[in-house]
Amino acid sequence: MAPERPPPAFEGAGQESGLQVWRVERLELVTVPPSRHGDFFVGDAYLVLHTVRRGAAAAYRLHYWLGRVKSCLCQDGEVSYLCFPQNFILAFSLWCC
Repeated sequence: MAPERPPPAFEGAGQESGLQVWRVERLELVTVPPSRHGDFFVGDAYLVLHTVRRGAAAAYRLHYWLGRVKSCLCQDGEVSYLCFPQNFILAFSLWCC
């Protein structure tokens, strides 16, 4: 189940045209700086948002990169909700748009 509040990293997500990338670190979404866009590591999971705005209209393309699933495991072995694409998409649509 997704948390009730959006991750701080989602603040301003999708508000401007361009690319935004987040990486899952210790079960939290962390913003990846533009200088590191395109650097994906096998053991990590990423969320990538491409936003195109034309006037009041906006189009979103949400992608994900899942590295080795073991990077998404909690200490007690439970898999984080962040590592499943449907939860990425649901969380983003609820918090951002």
